[in-house]
Amino acid sequence: MTQGEYDSEVVPETQQDEVVVEPGVFWMTPGELWFDHSSLARHITSVIQKYYVRPWTCYSQVDNHTKKHWFNLFKRTHKWPSEYDNLALHDYHEKAGQRLKDTHNYITSRSGGKRPDWLPEEVHKEMMRYATEDPEFLKKSERSKKNWRGGSLKNPIEPTHFQGSISTVEHAKKMAKDNGGALPTAGELYLRTHTKNIPGKGNVPCSSKAKQIKETYEKTVAECREKGFEKDPNQIFFETVGGRMNGKVHGLGSGSHLYYAPPLRGGGSSSSYVPSLYSQFQQQFTQKTQALEATQAQILREREEERLERQREKVELQREKEELQRQRDAERLERQREKEEKEENDRAQAKVIAELKEAMENYGRMFSQCSQFQSQDHYDPPGGGVGLGAPTG
Repeated sequence: MTQGEYDSEVVPETQQDEVVVEPGVFWMTPGELWFDHSSLARHITSVIQKYYVRPWTCYSQVDNHTKKHWFNLFKRTHKWPSEYDNLALHDYHEKAGQRLKDTHNYITSRSGGKRPDWLPEEVHKEMMRYATEDPEFLKKSERSKKNWRGGSLKNPIEPTHFQGSISTVEHAKKMAKDNGGALPTAGELYLRTHTKNIPGKGNVPCSSKAKQIKETYEKTVAECREKGFEKDPNQIFFETVGGRMNGKVHGLGSGSHLYYAPPLRGGGSSSSYVPSLYSQFQQQFTQKTQALEATQAQILREREEERLERQREKVELQREKEELQRQRDAERLERQREKEEKEENDRAQAKVIAELKEAMENYGRMFSQCSQFQSQDHYDPPGGGVGLGAPTG
């Protein structure tokens, strides 16, 4: 396994006898621990501070001998698979250049010129002399201050972002994790790192420039959506911020490579939109994910329709059962009523028969008595006295 083109470690004479004691080795791979991670930035800064022997203002001023030494110091504690050698070398130098520039700016400006303990005194004096007397450096510094204030030193200083010490790439990774692995668009990432939610005010941009970019980007996206025009949101953001300036896309910092291919030559300006391979893969992933989600939604709709149909059939079957039960109950009640009517008729008929029988018996008794009376009248004529044929006393 190799670690880039500088396999044989070059150590300056001033540090040949130096013993470097590091806590351990960190294994790096893109997508996990890589140069966009804030901990790597701190490690590289620490390496630069170990051998900062010239008043360098930018990475291009550093001699190759020192660059090799810094890189070899870094390789002592950071390893990666050999297939990433070229990528690691490129990303290391890019990050080292940014960290050296930030270190110089911190010493000469942000700290008020105070010398840090690790910086040799003579280097600090030369650095401060250059920062306060060199015409070209002062001209660039003046231009940067104006740009920072929106073009005029009279304008107030506004925050440049709300992302804190976390890199843009780390913010993108966190957003992707919260979104099921899908990388946010460049515009979404910009709004996350350049706006802050304030109760009662909503998402407030960090500066007037961020406000202008936010409004222009959201307006363009809304217009494309209303017109049914499918335009890559990353391209919309690229055009909104004016393309690439000095090798960077405004507002994305180290995260530019996630969405846009690097310029073909150097780090100049460009208004041509060329998506990065990562962005193209992400777009393909998003399209496939959307197609899969559409298929899943169709399956869910069909399953829901089948469920509703089964539910309707179940309800209809239940209704038929209930109707059949009502018919059966009605028939049962009808039979019960007929039975009760028959029993009532039988009781009435039996009563009539009993009454008739009793009447017949009474009539028979009466008839019998009448017959006895008729027999007595034959010997006893009306009016009393003795009958004609009766014997006399």
